[in-house]
Amino acid sequence: MTTGITWRRRKYVWGVAWSSDYSVAQARAREDGTGAHLAFTLPKEGSNITYNAFLIPASAPHPDAAHKFLNFILDPRVIAEISNDIHYGNDNLAARPFVKSEILGDPAVYPPPELRARLYLPAELGPDYDRLRTRAWTHIKTGQ
Repeated sequence: MTTGITWRRRKYVWGVAWSSDYSVAQARAREDGTGAHLAFTLPKEGSNITYNAFLIPASAPHPDAAHKFLNFILDPRVIAEISNDIHYGNDNLAARPFVKSEILGDPAVYPPPELRARLYLPAELGPDYDRLRTRAWTHIKTGQ
């Protein structure tokens, strides 16, 4: 979701994005030469933090193949190349030397301690909250 204004003959657009999506957009803006300036901000009140995970279902038909795949993905050079391509951080410390410095230094991808201190895990609030949230977003998107 984005919105924007024109102020002093310049167009300003703001929106909410996952931090890694912002990082990709920032890299693309640098590459395309349009001069777009993007900024990452974290509200002073903080924000939620999420994690991605590789999981193997208990009912996986080929668990040995799944384990081999995960071992391949978690190789430091492999996971670093993935981070370099999609701008999602990874927690494999052995991969850090292979991750591009501009990604390692991007606070949206690898938040420094002062930003991490303002991040929290979202609480699971249950189906009543989910219904309320869905209704609120439907109201926002439709104006009804």
